[in-house]
Amino acid sequence: MRKPSTDGAYIALSSHGAEAFINGYIYVSYEDFFIESELYTIAEAREVYYDEIYQHDFYGGIFSIGTGVVDTGYYANIYQRNTAKKEALTHVGITVTDYSDVEIFVNPSGNMVSLNSLVKIGESNGNLEPGYHTIAVNETELTGTSFALVIKQKAERFYFAIEANVPNTVYGFVDSEAGQSLISLDGYAWDSLAQIDVDGLDMSKSDVCIKAFTKYSEEINEGILVDPYKIEDEYIIRIPHGTTINSFLQNIRTELRKNNINK
Repeated sequence: MRKPSTDGAYIALSSHGAEAFINGYIYVSYEDFFIESELYTIAEAREVYYDEIYQHDFYGGIFSIGTGVVDTGYYANIYQRNTAKKEALTHVGITVTDYSDVEIFVNPSGNMVSLNSLVKIGESNGNLEPGYHTIAVNETELTGTSFALVIKQKAERFYFAIEANVPNTVYGFVDSEAGQSLISLDGYAWDSLAQIDVDGLDMSKSDVCIKAFTKYSEEINEGILVDPYKIEDEYIIRIPHGTTINSFLQNIRTELRKNNINK
């Protein structure tokens, strides 16, 4: 980036408070044309529609990392949950840095993120514009002490948003736990985000930008309880590709008296 040829700058007030930048202010040169590529605004706001939000990127995405070698990749977050209340995943929030198509997957009962452990619950239905988006997904009950959200993203090149630690700014408070954010190029072989080498960033204090929104439910299914599948119109659905009979039966619980079953 070249030095401005003339003096003069816009004075901008940070919404993060006096701890960010210079007592809360930042100076932007009149000649800075890059800033327009990173400006965001709120396009729509609704009443709170969730009871719980799971997130690691409390400050949001501030950097974009990735590779120009492929156009498709995966990133994931693992969350710990309080199992005292029954809850269902209803919406997912993501930040994309380029026009992208996304598919959304969940493991509702554990932290495995390989594709054969996941169920597809939503998609973008077309290109998402750069920025933050909240997407309604198929309502899915969370049944484990942890769950995993996976985003499959396709764009001109595979770049994705991360939250990262930036010393001497408000982002200097960003922290993370190794293994809670993961990335993959094929959906099967995964690496912890903390193990990725990015010049100038402490990746051990970085997270991928995925948020999970859930609603509490007091409804209790009678009869067959399906985990992690779902009963709809008397059919069991959301069975991952490659599921064997043994693994299917292990994920079925029942409160009914068992009778002889003809196999």
